[in-house]
Amino acid sequence: MIKSELEQMLKENPFISMSDAIYECLFNAIIYLKIPPDTKLSESKLAEELNVSRSPIKMALTQLTQENLIQKKDGKISVVSPMAKRESRMLYEARMAIEGYATFLAADRINEAQLKKMKKLVEEYQSIGKCLNVSRYADCDHAFH
Repeated sequence: MIKSELEQMLKENPFISMSDAIYECLFNAIIYLKIPPDTKLSESKLAEELNVSRSPIKMALTQLTQENLIQKKDGKISVVSPMAKRESRMLYEARMAIEGYATFLAADRINEAQLKKMKKLVEEYQSIGKCLNVSRYADCDHAFH
């Protein structure tokens, strides 16, 4: 799932530590819902999938735990943390506060190519609404904003 992203990151920055690169890839996958809440993350499976030792996986998972993006269940099983209702509301309120102004700026500065892309994204939003694909929705939402 994140192997290609890890390879790309290491190619672009060969001096980044393996644990930092794995952390970045997992962080992005969690934030963009490519790894949904309540998903179990196995050190051994991740190490096998990424073809690395368990040490950098363990370091990355420890950092994600400290940032509350994952939780340890039963002392050792890592699980992606669900977003609390309060956090969802805060995120929604922050987006509400800035989106109007961001829309005003974008409308004032948009070019034809960007406008075409926006129209395609709107069409994709509509098709996603029919199939309820959370991962596609997150990708489309990210591209839209």
